[in-house]
Amino acid sequence: MNARFVIRNAFFAARRFTDLADLNAQAEHWCRGQAADRRCPEDRTMTVRQALTQEQPLLLPLPENPYPV
Repeated sequence: MNARFVIRNAFFAARRFTDLADLNAQAEHWCRGQAADRRCPEDRTMTVRQALTQEQPLLLPLPENPYPV
């Protein structure tokens, strides 16, 4: 199951929001809660939160200067 499918069906399905700030707040709450607590697709023995905790020390730090978009 790909991330786009999960987001479309588990997050956006029947969700109501008043504005972009409300949608962003709901998305952050969902990402830090329900989405992080689901089983990791690559290793069903751990949650997404546990996989991130394991991988975080291996990730490169973000650059100090923000990338202009």
